Amino acid sequence: MKWTLEQTAIIDAKRNLQTRSVAGSGLTETLIAFAKNHRDQRILYVTCTKKDRQTLSKKFKEEGMDNIKVETPCSLARKKLGIKSIYVRSYPFAPYEIVQLLRIKSSDTVKDLRIAHLCGKLLQHFCHSPLPSLKQTRFEKTLYQNGELAFFWKHKAAITGYAQQIITLMQRLEIPILPSFCVKLYEQVKPRLHKDIIIVDDAHHINPCFAAVLNKQAAVKVICGDVNLHQFQGGHVGNLLYHCHYPIKTLSTSFIYNQDIADQTRKVLGMKKLLYENFEAPIIHGTDLSPEIRTLAVIGKQRHTVLSSAMILMTHHKNLGKLYFEGGFKKYLSTDDGVSIYDILFLYIGERSRIQHPFISSFASIEQLEEYAIAVDAEEYLGMIEIVKKHRRGLPDLIRELKRNLIRRKDPKSMADVIYTSLPEAVHQSYDQVNLLDDFMMVQELQDQIINRQSVNYVGLEKEINQLYEACSKARVKLCLPDEFLPDITTESKIEYEPVELGVVDHFNLTGAESALDRQEIIYSLDRQKRAHQNTFSRWSNEDEHSLKELQSQSASVDDMAKQLNRTKSAVTMRLRKINGK
Repeated sequence: MKWTLEQTAIIDAKRNLQTRSVAGSGLTETLIAFAKNHRDQRILYVTCTKKDRQTLSKKFKEEGMDNIKVETPCSLARKKLGIKSIYVRSYPFAPYEIVQLLRIKSSDTVKDLRIAHLCGKLLQHFCHSPLPSLKQTRFEKTLYQNGELAFFWKHKAAITGYAQQIITLMQRLEIPILPSFCVKLYEQVKPRLHKDIIIVDDAHHINPCFAAVLNKQAAVKVICGDVNLHQFQGGHVGNLLYHCHYPIKTLSTSFIYNQDIADQTRKVLGMKKLLYENFEAPIIHGTDLSPEIRTLAVIGKQRHTVLSSAMILMTHHKNLGKLYFEGGFKKYLSTDDGVSIYDILFLYIGERSRIQHPFISSFASIEQLEEYAIAVDAEEYLGMIEIVKKHRRGLPDLIRELKRNLIRRKDPKSMADVIYTSLPEAVHQSYDQVNLLDDFMMVQELQDQIINRQSVNYVGLEKEINQLYEACSKARVKLCLPDEFLPDITTESKIEYEPVELGVVDHFNLTGAESALDRQEIIYSLDRQKRAHQNTFSRWSNEDEHSLKELQSQSASVDDMAKQLNRTKSAVTMRLRKINGK
Protein backbone atom coordinates (compact mmCIF):
# COMPACT_ATOMS: atom_id res chain seq x y z
CA MET A 1 0.00 0.00 0.00
CA LYS A 2 1.27 3.47 -0.87
CA TRP A 3 1.12 5.75 2.15
CA THR A 4 0.49 9.50 2.05
CA LEU A 5 2.98 11.92 3.60
CA GLU A 6 0.58 12.46 6.52
CA GLN A 7 0.30 8.72 7.15
CA THR A 8 4.07 8.22 6.84
CA ALA A 9 4.69 10.87 9.51
CA ILE A 10 2.59 8.83 11.92
CA ILE A 11 3.99 5.43 10.93
CA ASP A 12 7.55 6.69 11.54
CA ALA A 13 6.74 8.45 14.84
CA LYS A 14 9.16 7.91 17.75
CA ARG A 15 7.63 10.14 20.42
CA ASN A 16 4.26 11.01 21.95
CA LEU A 17 1.81 12.02 19.25
CA GLN A 18 -1.77 13.17 18.86
CA THR A 19 -3.39 12.44 15.51
CA ARG A 20 -6.49 14.33 14.45
CA SER A 21 -8.25 12.54 11.63
CA VAL A 22 -11.32 12.78 9.43
CA ALA A 23 -13.71 9.93 8.57
CA GLY A 24 -12.25 7.42 6.14
CA SER A 25 -8.65 8.64 6.47
CA GLY A 26 -7.25 5.13 6.90
CA LEU A 27 -6.47 5.78 10.56
CA THR A 28 -6.70 2.19 11.79
CA GLU A 29 -4.61 0.88 8.88
CA THR A 30 -2.02 3.59 9.62
CA LEU A 31 -1.88 2.60 13.28
CA ILE A 32 -1.46 -1.08 12.37
CA ALA A 33 1.45 -0.13 10.09
CA PHE A 34 2.92 1.89 12.96
CA ALA A 35 2.62 -1.17 15.23
CA LYS A 36 4.37 -3.37 12.64
CA ASN A 37 7.35 -1.02 12.82
CA HIS A 38 7.72 -1.90 16.50
CA ARG A 39 7.40 -5.69 16.64
CA ASP A 40 10.14 -5.86 19.27
CA GLN A 41 8.25 -3.67 21.78
CA ARG A 42 5.36 -4.27 24.15
CA ILE A 43 2.33 -2.50 22.67
CA LEU A 44 -1.09 -1.82 24.18
CA TYR A 45 -3.75 -1.00 21.58
CA VAL A 46 -6.78 0.67 23.18
CA THR A 47 -10.05 0.77 21.25
CA CYS A 48 -13.53 1.86 22.31
CA THR A 49 -15.77 -1.17 21.78
CA LYS A 50 -15.69 -4.86 22.56
CA LYS A 51 -16.40 -5.67 18.91
CA ASP A 52 -13.38 -3.64 17.71
CA ARG A 53 -11.27 -5.29 20.39
CA GLN A 54 -12.19 -8.76 19.16
CA THR A 55 -11.69 -7.85 15.47
CA LEU A 56 -8.25 -6.30 16.02
CA SER A 57 -7.10 -9.09 18.36
CA LYS A 58 -7.90 -11.62 15.65
CA LYS A 59 -6.14 -9.52 13.00
CA PHE A 60 -2.95 -9.13 15.04
CA LYS A 61 -2.95 -12.83 15.87
CA GLU A 62 -3.20 -13.72 12.17
CA GLU A 63 -0.27 -11.35 11.49
CA GLY A 64 1.78 -13.13 14.16
CA MET A 65 2.08 -9.94 16.22
CA ASP A 66 2.05 -11.44 19.70
CA ASN A 67 3.62 -8.31 21.17
CA ILE A 68 0.31 -6.42 20.90
CA LYS A 69 -2.48 -6.59 23.46
CA VAL A 70 -5.84 -5.10 22.48
CA GLU A 71 -8.08 -3.77 25.25
CA THR A 72 -10.86 -1.28 25.92
CA PRO A 73 -10.61 1.12 28.88
CA CYS A 74 -13.38 -0.85 30.58
CA SER A 75 -11.65 -4.24 30.07
CA LEU A 76 -8.42 -2.80 31.52
CA ALA A 77 -10.39 -1.48 34.48
CA ARG A 78 -12.23 -4.74 35.08
CA LYS A 79 -9.01 -6.78 35.11
CA LYS A 80 -7.26 -4.39 37.46
CA LEU A 81 -10.22 -4.07 39.83
CA GLY A 82 -11.21 -7.74 39.67
CA ILE A 83 -14.71 -7.01 38.35
CA LYS A 84 -16.35 -9.71 36.23
CA SER A 85 -18.06 -8.62 33.02
CA ILE A 86 -21.45 -9.75 34.34
CA TYR A 87 -21.27 -6.91 36.87
CA VAL A 88 -20.96 -4.26 34.14
CA ARG A 89 -24.11 -2.99 32.44
CA SER A 90 -24.09 -1.70 28.88
CA TYR A 91 -26.55 1.17 29.20
CA PRO A 92 -27.10 4.10 31.59
CA PHE A 93 -29.75 3.78 34.27
CA ALA A 94 -33.18 4.70 32.93
CA PRO A 95 -35.36 6.95 35.12
CA TYR A 96 -37.88 4.18 35.84
CA GLU A 97 -35.00 1.89 36.94
CA ILE A 98 -33.75 4.53 39.37
CA VAL A 99 -37.29 4.98 40.74
CA GLN A 100 -37.58 1.23 41.34
CA LEU A 101 -34.02 0.78 42.61
CA LEU A 102 -34.17 3.58 45.17
CA ARG A 103 -37.89 3.22 45.87
CA ILE A 104 -38.69 6.80 45.00
CA LYS A 105 -42.38 7.12 45.63
CA SER A 106 -44.67 10.11 46.01
CA SER A 107 -48.15 11.05 44.87
CA ASP A 108 -46.68 12.70 41.75
CA THR A 109 -45.35 10.13 39.25
CA VAL A 110 -44.02 12.74 36.83
CA LYS A 111 -42.08 14.53 39.60
CA ASP A 112 -40.52 11.23 40.74
CA LEU A 113 -39.40 10.42 37.21
CA ARG A 114 -38.02 13.93 36.65
CA ILE A 115 -35.95 13.59 39.81
CA ALA A 116 -34.72 10.19 38.61
CA HIS A 117 -33.96 11.61 35.16
CA LEU A 118 -31.75 14.36 36.61
CA CYS A 119 -30.18 11.85 38.98
CA GLY A 120 -29.17 9.73 35.97
CA LYS A 121 -27.78 12.77 34.12
CA LEU A 122 -25.79 13.85 37.19
CA LEU A 123 -24.38 10.34 37.47
CA GLN A 124 -23.25 10.32 33.83
CA HIS A 125 -21.80 13.81 34.21
CA PHE A 126 -19.77 12.74 37.23
CA CYS A 127 -18.53 9.51 35.64
CA HIS A 128 -17.14 11.43 32.63
CA SER A 129 -15.55 14.24 34.62
CA PRO A 130 -12.07 14.22 36.21
CA LEU A 131 -13.43 15.36 39.57
CA PRO A 132 -13.11 12.88 42.45
CA SER A 133 -16.26 13.90 44.33
CA LEU A 134 -19.89 14.27 43.31
CA LYS A 135 -20.10 17.49 45.33
CA GLN A 136 -17.36 19.09 43.24
CA THR A 137 -19.24 18.80 39.96
CA ARG A 138 -20.93 21.90 38.57
CA PHE A 139 -23.80 19.94 37.08
CA GLU A 140 -26.19 22.90 37.27
CA LYS A 141 -24.11 24.66 34.59
CA THR A 142 -25.27 22.03 32.08
CA LEU A 143 -29.02 22.60 32.59
CA TYR A 144 -30.64 24.77 29.94
CA GLN A 145 -33.99 23.11 29.29
CA ASN A 146 -37.00 25.24 30.28
CA GLY A 147 -37.69 24.79 33.98
CA GLU A 148 -34.95 22.16 34.39
CA LEU A 149 -32.58 24.36 36.39
CA ALA A 150 -35.32 25.60 38.73
CA PHE A 151 -36.48 22.01 39.26
CA PHE A 152 -32.90 20.94 40.04
CA TRP A 153 -32.39 23.64 42.64
CA LYS A 154 -35.71 22.82 44.26
CA HIS A 155 -34.87 19.11 44.52
CA LYS A 156 -31.06 19.30 44.61
CA ALA A 157 -30.70 17.49 47.93
CA ALA A 158 -32.83 14.58 46.76
CA ILE A 159 -31.18 14.36 43.31
CA THR A 160 -27.60 14.41 44.64
CA GLY A 161 -28.53 12.08 47.49
CA TYR A 162 -29.98 9.50 45.12
CA ALA A 163 -26.95 9.78 42.82
CA GLN A 164 -24.64 9.16 45.77
CA GLN A 165 -26.70 6.13 46.76
CA ILE A 166 -26.24 4.62 43.28
CA ILE A 167 -22.49 5.31 43.42
CA THR A 168 -22.29 3.54 46.78
CA LEU A 169 -24.27 0.55 45.49
CA MET A 170 -21.99 0.30 42.44
CA GLN A 171 -18.87 0.51 44.60
CA ARG A 172 -20.15 -2.42 46.66
CA LEU A 173 -21.11 -4.31 43.47
CA GLU A 174 -24.64 -4.62 44.82
CA ILE A 175 -25.87 -3.48 41.41
CA PRO A 176 -24.26 -3.73 37.94
CA ILE A 177 -21.90 -0.81 37.41
CA LEU A 178 -21.60 1.60 34.50
CA PRO A 179 -18.57 1.19 32.20
CA SER A 180 -17.81 4.90 32.68
CA PHE A 181 -17.78 4.45 36.46
CA CYS A 182 -15.54 1.42 36.07
CA VAL A 183 -13.01 3.59 34.17
CA LYS A 184 -13.30 6.33 36.81
CA LEU A 185 -12.47 3.82 39.57
CA TYR A 186 -9.57 2.57 37.47
CA GLU A 187 -8.13 6.07 37.14
CA GLN A 188 -8.30 6.53 40.92
CA VAL A 189 -6.06 3.51 41.64
CA LYS A 190 -3.31 5.05 39.44
CA PRO A 191 -2.43 1.87 37.47
CA ARG A 192 0.94 1.14 35.84
CA LEU A 193 0.50 -0.49 32.42
CA HIS A 194 4.11 -1.65 31.85
CA LYS A 195 4.06 -1.08 28.09
CA ASP A 196 6.58 0.49 25.72
CA ILE A 197 3.93 1.93 23.38
CA ILE A 198 0.26 2.75 23.93
CA ILE A 199 -1.98 3.35 20.91
CA VAL A 200 -5.47 4.79 21.41
CA ASP A 201 -7.85 4.54 18.45
CA ASP A 202 -11.15 6.47 18.19
CA ALA A 203 -10.13 8.55 21.22
CA HIS A 204 -13.21 10.78 20.80
CA HIS A 205 -15.38 7.83 21.90
CA ILE A 206 -13.37 7.11 25.05
CA ASN A 207 -14.12 8.40 28.54
CA PRO A 208 -11.96 11.52 29.14
CA CYS A 209 -11.12 10.12 32.61
CA PHE A 210 -8.82 7.66 30.81
CA ALA A 211 -6.52 10.59 29.93
CA ALA A 212 -5.28 10.70 33.53
CA VAL A 213 -4.21 7.04 33.20
CA LEU A 214 -2.39 7.67 29.92
CA ASN A 215 -0.58 10.80 31.02
CA LYS A 216 1.05 8.97 33.94
CA GLN A 217 2.54 6.19 31.80
CA ALA A 218 6.19 6.23 30.73
CA ALA A 219 5.32 4.63 27.38
CA VAL A 220 5.25 6.39 24.03
CA LYS A 221 1.62 7.39 23.45
CA VAL A 222 -0.09 7.73 20.07
CA ILE A 223 -3.60 9.11 20.63
CA CYS A 224 -5.88 9.29 17.59
CA GLY A 225 -9.40 10.47 16.82
CA ASP A 226 -11.62 13.21 15.44
CA VAL A 227 -11.42 16.43 17.39
CA ASN A 228 -14.90 17.42 16.14
CA LEU A 229 -16.64 14.42 17.68
CA HIS A 230 -17.13 14.57 21.43
CA GLN A 231 -18.80 12.57 24.13
CA PHE A 232 -21.87 14.27 25.56
CA GLN A 233 -22.79 12.51 28.77
CA GLY A 234 -25.09 14.13 31.31
CA GLY A 235 -24.39 17.54 29.78
CA HIS A 236 -20.64 16.96 30.08
CA VAL A 237 -18.61 17.49 26.93
CA GLY A 238 -15.39 15.59 26.62
CA ASN A 239 -12.84 14.50 24.08
CA LEU A 240 -9.79 12.56 25.17
CA LEU A 241 -7.74 14.45 22.58
CA TYR A 242 -8.15 17.68 24.54
CA HIS A 243 -6.66 16.08 27.66
CA CYS A 244 -3.51 14.70 26.04
CA HIS A 245 -1.19 17.57 25.20
CA TYR A 246 1.13 15.97 22.67
CA PRO A 247 2.48 17.22 19.32
CA ILE A 248 -0.32 17.18 16.73
CA LYS A 249 -0.35 15.47 13.34
CA THR A 250 -3.35 15.38 10.99
CA LEU A 251 -4.92 12.93 8.60
CA SER A 252 -6.92 15.37 6.49
CA THR A 253 -7.63 13.22 3.41
CA SER A 254 -10.66 10.96 3.33
CA PHE A 255 -10.57 7.97 1.01
CA ILE A 256 -14.28 7.25 1.34
CA TYR A 257 -15.83 10.47 0.01
CA ASN A 258 -15.20 12.92 -2.82
CA GLN A 259 -14.23 16.58 -2.64
CA ASP A 260 -17.83 17.81 -2.82
CA ILE A 261 -18.64 15.89 0.36
CA ALA A 262 -15.41 17.13 1.95
CA ASP A 263 -16.41 20.74 1.20
CA GLN A 264 -19.90 20.25 2.63
CA THR A 265 -18.65 18.62 5.84
CA ARG A 266 -16.22 21.50 6.31
CA LYS A 267 -19.05 23.94 5.76
CA VAL A 268 -21.02 22.21 8.51
CA LEU A 269 -18.09 22.58 10.89
CA GLY A 270 -18.02 26.25 9.92
CA MET A 271 -21.30 26.60 11.83
CA LYS A 272 -19.20 26.51 15.00
CA LYS A 273 -18.00 30.01 14.16
CA LEU A 274 -21.41 31.17 15.37
CA LEU A 275 -20.51 29.68 18.77
CA TYR A 276 -16.82 30.43 18.96
CA GLU A 277 -15.54 33.55 17.22
CA ASN A 278 -12.00 32.23 16.73
CA PHE A 279 -13.00 28.80 15.45
CA GLU A 280 -11.49 27.77 12.12
CA ALA A 281 -12.85 24.70 10.33
CA PRO A 282 -10.07 22.25 9.43
CA ILE A 283 -9.04 21.65 5.84
CA ILE A 284 -10.59 18.41 4.54
CA HIS A 285 -9.54 16.70 1.32
CA GLY A 286 -11.68 14.24 -0.61
CA THR A 287 -10.71 11.57 -3.15
CA ASP A 288 -11.66 11.02 -6.78
CA LEU A 289 -14.36 8.35 -6.68
CA SER A 290 -16.63 6.75 -9.23
CA PRO A 291 -19.82 8.83 -9.55
CA GLU A 292 -21.92 5.66 -9.69
CA ILE A 293 -24.69 5.47 -7.08
CA ARG A 294 -25.18 1.93 -5.83
CA THR A 295 -26.34 2.47 -2.27
CA LEU A 296 -28.81 5.09 -1.05
CA ALA A 297 -29.26 5.80 2.64
CA VAL A 298 -31.83 7.96 4.39
CA ILE A 299 -30.31 9.13 7.69
CA GLY A 300 -32.11 10.67 10.65
CA LYS A 301 -30.68 11.86 13.92
CA GLN A 302 -32.88 9.52 15.90
CA ARG A 303 -34.64 6.23 15.22
CA HIS A 304 -38.18 7.55 15.63
CA THR A 305 -37.69 10.13 12.84
CA VAL A 306 -36.38 7.39 10.55
CA LEU A 307 -39.40 5.20 11.33
CA SER A 308 -41.79 8.11 10.84
CA SER A 309 -40.25 8.96 7.46
CA ALA A 310 -40.58 5.36 6.26
CA MET A 311 -44.21 5.25 7.42
CA ILE A 312 -45.08 8.51 5.67
CA LEU A 313 -43.65 7.19 2.42
CA MET A 314 -45.46 3.87 2.92
CA THR A 315 -48.80 5.67 3.13
CA HIS A 316 -48.08 7.53 -0.14
CA HIS A 317 -46.61 4.67 -2.17
CA LYS A 318 -47.76 1.09 -2.60
CA ASN A 319 -44.35 -0.12 -3.74
CA LEU A 320 -41.30 1.23 -1.95
CA GLY A 321 -38.93 -1.37 -3.32
CA LYS A 322 -36.76 -3.38 -0.97
CA LEU A 323 -35.83 -1.71 2.32
CA TYR A 324 -33.11 -2.29 4.89
CA PHE A 325 -32.94 -0.79 8.38
CA GLU A 326 -29.39 -0.48 9.70
CA GLY A 327 -29.05 -2.34 12.98
CA GLY A 328 -32.30 -4.27 12.45
CA PHE A 329 -35.88 -3.07 12.00
CA LYS A 330 -36.85 -4.10 15.54
CA LYS A 331 -34.57 -1.39 16.99
CA TYR A 332 -36.65 1.31 15.35
CA LEU A 333 -39.78 0.18 17.18
CA SER A 334 -38.41 0.93 20.66
CA THR A 335 -36.63 3.62 22.67
CA ASP A 336 -33.06 3.40 23.93
CA ASP A 337 -34.29 2.05 27.27
CA GLY A 338 -36.35 -0.71 25.66
CA VAL A 339 -39.87 0.78 25.60
CA SER A 340 -41.83 -0.60 22.66
CA ILE A 341 -43.97 1.65 20.48
CA TYR A 342 -46.73 -0.93 20.98
CA ASP A 343 -46.79 -0.19 24.73
CA ILE A 344 -47.23 3.50 23.97
CA LEU A 345 -50.03 2.58 21.55
CA PHE A 346 -51.77 0.43 24.19
CA LEU A 347 -51.55 3.30 26.69
CA TYR A 348 -53.05 5.65 24.09
CA ILE A 349 -55.99 3.40 23.17
CA GLY A 350 -56.65 2.41 26.79
CA GLU A 351 -55.67 -1.28 26.58
CA ARG A 352 -53.50 -1.18 29.70
CA SER A 353 -53.60 -4.95 30.23
CA ARG A 354 -51.45 -5.40 27.10
CA ILE A 355 -48.68 -3.05 28.27
CA GLN A 356 -45.52 -5.01 29.09
CA HIS A 357 -43.00 -2.37 30.11
CA PRO A 358 -43.28 -1.19 33.76
CA PHE A 359 -42.24 2.34 32.84
CA ILE A 360 -45.28 2.84 30.60
CA SER A 361 -47.52 1.09 33.12
CA SER A 362 -46.59 3.72 35.70
CA PHE A 363 -48.43 6.42 33.73
CA ALA A 364 -52.15 6.92 34.10
CA SER A 365 -52.59 8.23 30.54
CA ILE A 366 -50.81 9.18 27.34
CA GLU A 367 -51.15 12.82 28.44
CA GLN A 368 -49.16 12.10 31.60
CA LEU A 369 -46.44 10.34 29.59
CA GLU A 370 -46.34 13.32 27.25
CA GLU A 371 -46.11 15.71 30.21
CA TYR A 372 -43.07 13.81 31.45
CA ALA A 373 -41.46 13.68 28.01
CA ILE A 374 -41.86 17.44 27.55
CA ALA A 375 -40.51 18.16 31.04
CA VAL A 376 -37.28 16.20 30.44
CA ASP A 377 -37.09 16.96 26.69
CA ALA A 378 -37.24 13.24 25.83
CA GLU A 379 -37.33 13.58 22.05
CA GLU A 380 -37.59 9.86 21.34
CA TYR A 381 -40.72 9.53 23.51
CA LEU A 382 -42.27 12.65 22.00
CA GLY A 383 -41.52 11.23 18.55
CA MET A 384 -43.05 7.86 19.39
CA ILE A 385 -46.13 9.54 20.85
CA GLU A 386 -46.54 11.61 17.67
CA ILE A 387 -46.36 8.44 15.54
CA VAL A 388 -48.94 6.69 17.75
CA LYS A 389 -51.33 9.64 17.67
CA LYS A 390 -51.02 9.94 13.92
CA HIS A 391 -51.62 6.30 12.98
CA ARG A 392 -53.59 5.08 16.02
CA ARG A 393 -55.01 1.58 15.59
CA GLY A 394 -53.68 1.44 12.05
CA LEU A 395 -50.11 1.42 13.36
CA PRO A 396 -49.68 -2.40 13.62
CA ASP A 397 -50.85 -2.85 10.00
CA LEU A 398 -48.43 -0.17 8.83
CA ILE A 399 -45.55 -1.87 10.67
CA ARG A 400 -46.47 -5.22 9.12
CA GLU A 401 -46.52 -3.59 5.68
CA LEU A 402 -43.04 -2.15 6.26
CA LYS A 403 -41.80 -5.58 7.34
CA ARG A 404 -43.06 -7.09 4.09
CA ASN A 405 -40.81 -4.66 2.19
CA LEU A 406 -37.64 -5.60 4.08
CA ILE A 407 -34.94 -7.59 2.31
CA ARG A 408 -34.46 -11.14 3.56
CA ARG A 409 -32.12 -11.57 6.51
CA LYS A 410 -29.68 -13.68 4.51
CA ASP A 411 -29.44 -11.08 1.72
CA PRO A 412 -26.70 -8.40 1.80
CA LYS A 413 -27.95 -4.89 2.44
CA SER A 414 -26.56 -3.83 -0.94
CA MET A 415 -29.65 -5.52 -2.42
CA ALA A 416 -31.89 -2.93 -0.78
CA ASP A 417 -33.25 -0.07 -2.87
CA VAL A 418 -33.16 2.21 0.18
CA ILE A 419 -31.26 1.87 3.46
CA TYR A 420 -32.84 3.57 6.45
CA THR A 421 -30.65 4.37 9.41
CA SER A 422 -30.38 6.61 12.44
CA LEU A 423 -27.04 8.25 13.17
CA PRO A 424 -26.06 5.88 16.05
CA GLU A 425 -26.70 2.82 13.86
CA ALA A 426 -24.59 4.28 11.03
CA VAL A 427 -21.31 4.13 12.99
CA HIS A 428 -18.48 2.85 10.74
CA GLN A 429 -20.86 2.91 7.74
CA SER A 430 -20.77 4.92 4.51
CA TYR A 431 -23.10 5.08 1.51
CA ASP A 432 -22.84 6.34 -2.07
CA GLN A 433 -25.74 8.74 -1.59
CA VAL A 434 -27.07 10.09 1.69
CA ASN A 435 -30.37 11.92 2.10
CA LEU A 436 -30.66 13.65 5.47
CA LEU A 437 -33.97 13.93 7.29
CA ASP A 438 -34.95 17.27 8.77
CA ASP A 439 -34.33 16.50 12.45
CA PHE A 440 -30.77 17.83 12.26
CA MET A 441 -30.17 21.41 13.37
CA MET A 442 -29.66 23.87 10.52
CA VAL A 443 -28.14 27.35 10.52
CA GLN A 444 -31.36 29.30 11.05
CA GLU A 445 -32.30 27.34 14.15
CA LEU A 446 -28.75 27.65 15.46
CA GLN A 447 -28.84 31.41 15.02
CA ASP A 448 -32.26 31.64 16.64
CA GLN A 449 -30.93 29.74 19.66
CA ILE A 450 -28.02 32.16 20.00
CA ILE A 451 -29.80 35.44 19.25
CA ASN A 452 -33.00 34.83 21.21
CA ARG A 453 -31.58 33.30 24.38
CA GLN A 454 -30.06 35.07 27.36
CA SER A 455 -28.29 31.86 28.32
CA VAL A 456 -26.89 29.85 25.40
CA ASN A 457 -26.34 26.10 25.74
CA TYR A 458 -23.05 25.97 23.85
CA VAL A 459 -22.50 22.31 24.72
CA GLY A 460 -25.89 21.30 23.34
CA LEU A 461 -25.49 23.39 20.19
CA GLU A 462 -22.01 22.03 19.52
CA LYS A 463 -23.44 18.54 19.91
CA GLU A 464 -26.04 19.33 17.23
CA ILE A 465 -23.35 20.58 14.83
CA ASN A 466 -21.19 17.52 15.47
CA GLN A 467 -24.13 15.23 14.72
CA LEU A 468 -24.80 16.99 11.42
CA TYR A 469 -21.07 16.80 10.57
CA GLU A 470 -21.00 13.09 11.36
CA ALA A 471 -24.11 12.44 9.25
CA CYS A 472 -22.69 14.34 6.27
CA SER A 473 -19.47 12.31 6.43
CA LYS A 474 -21.47 9.13 5.79
CA ALA A 475 -21.92 10.11 2.11
CA ARG A 476 -19.32 8.98 -0.43
CA VAL A 477 -20.53 10.50 -3.70
CA LYS A 478 -23.68 12.54 -3.17
CA LEU A 479 -25.13 14.33 -0.17
CA CYS A 480 -28.67 15.67 -0.42
CA LEU A 481 -28.28 18.68 1.81
CA PRO A 482 -29.33 21.81 -0.11
CA ASP A 483 -27.03 24.85 0.05
CA GLU A 484 -29.87 26.82 1.61
CA PHE A 485 -29.37 24.70 4.72
CA LEU A 486 -25.78 25.90 5.02
CA PRO A 487 -25.48 29.45 3.67
CA ASP A 488 -22.25 31.40 4.11
CA ILE A 489 -21.80 31.82 7.83
CA THR A 490 -20.81 35.06 9.49
CA THR A 491 -21.40 36.05 13.08
CA GLU A 492 -23.37 39.12 11.98
CA SER A 493 -25.70 37.51 9.44
CA LYS A 494 -29.35 36.92 10.19
CA ILE A 495 -30.36 34.44 7.53
CA GLU A 496 -34.06 33.94 6.87
CA TYR A 497 -34.85 30.57 5.38
CA GLU A 498 -36.74 27.42 6.24
CA PRO A 499 -35.51 23.83 6.17
CA VAL A 500 -37.10 21.50 3.65
CA GLU A 501 -39.03 18.75 5.33
CA LEU A 502 -37.25 15.89 3.63
CA GLY A 503 -39.35 13.14 5.10
CA VAL A 504 -42.49 13.93 3.09
CA VAL A 505 -41.13 14.81 -0.34
CA ASP A 506 -42.71 12.71 -3.08
CA HIS A 507 -39.55 11.14 -4.47
CA PHE A 508 -40.12 7.38 -4.36
CA ASN A 509 -41.98 6.56 -7.54
CA LEU A 510 -40.87 2.94 -7.58
CA THR A 511 -42.64 0.90 -10.22
CA GLY A 512 -41.41 -1.73 -12.63
CA ALA A 513 -38.66 -4.29 -12.42
CA GLU A 514 -35.57 -2.04 -12.60
CA SER A 515 -33.64 -0.90 -9.55
CA ALA A 516 -34.85 2.20 -7.73
CA LEU A 517 -31.84 4.18 -8.84
CA ASP A 518 -32.38 3.27 -12.52
CA ARG A 519 -36.10 4.06 -12.40
CA GLN A 520 -35.73 7.49 -10.90
CA GLU A 521 -32.86 9.40 -9.39
CA ILE A 522 -33.83 9.57 -5.74
CA ILE A 523 -33.20 13.17 -4.76
CA TYR A 524 -34.90 15.80 -2.72
CA SER A 525 -36.20 18.54 -4.99
CA LEU A 526 -36.37 22.03 -3.56
CA ASP A 527 -38.48 23.18 -6.49
CA ARG A 528 -41.06 20.47 -5.85
CA GLN A 529 -41.08 21.27 -2.16
CA LYS A 530 -41.53 24.96 -2.89
CA ARG A 531 -44.51 24.23 -5.14
CA ALA A 532 -46.08 22.07 -2.44
CA HIS A 533 -45.55 24.74 0.22
CA GLN A 534 -45.74 28.14 -1.46
CA ASN A 535 -44.44 30.09 1.53
CA THR A 536 -41.32 27.96 1.91
CA PHE A 537 -38.20 30.18 2.12
CA SER A 538 -40.42 33.23 2.80
CA ARG A 539 -39.95 35.37 5.88
CA TRP A 540 -42.39 35.06 8.75
CA SER A 541 -44.40 38.27 8.84
CA ASN A 542 -46.18 39.56 11.95
CA GLU A 543 -49.44 38.48 10.33
CA ASP A 544 -48.08 34.95 9.80
CA GLU A 545 -47.03 34.71 13.43
CA HIS A 546 -50.42 36.01 14.59
CA SER A 547 -52.16 33.34 12.48
CA LEU A 548 -49.86 30.69 13.92
CA LYS A 549 -50.63 31.78 17.47
CA GLU A 550 -54.35 31.71 16.71
CA LEU A 551 -54.12 28.17 15.35
CA GLN A 552 -52.11 27.11 18.40
CA SER A 553 -54.71 28.56 20.76
CA GLN A 554 -57.33 26.52 18.89
CA SER A 555 -55.25 23.35 19.54
CA ALA A 556 -54.79 22.79 15.81
CA SER A 557 -52.38 20.02 14.85
CA VAL A 558 -49.03 20.81 13.25
CA ASP A 559 -50.35 19.19 10.05
CA ASP A 560 -53.30 21.59 9.93
CA MET A 561 -51.11 24.59 10.73
CA ALA A 562 -48.71 23.69 7.92
CA LYS A 563 -51.56 23.28 5.40
CA GLN A 564 -53.27 26.55 6.32
CA LEU A 565 -50.04 28.54 6.29
CA ASN A 566 -48.60 26.82 3.20
CA ARG A 567 -45.43 25.89 5.04
CA THR A 568 -43.65 22.69 5.99
CA LYS A 569 -44.32 20.96 9.29
CA SER A 570 -40.71 21.39 10.37
CA ALA A 571 -40.90 25.16 9.66
CA VAL A 572 -44.06 25.42 11.76
CA THR A 573 -42.52 23.36 14.57
CA MET A 574 -39.38 25.51 14.62
CA ARG A 575 -41.39 28.73 14.67
CA LEU A 576 -43.55 27.43 17.52
CA ARG A 577 -40.43 26.62 19.50
CA LYS A 578 -39.16 30.15 18.90
CA ILE A 579 -42.49 31.75 19.86
CA ASN A 580 -42.83 29.59 22.98
CA GLY A 581 -39.24 30.28 23.99
CA LYS A 582 -38.14 26.64 23.84
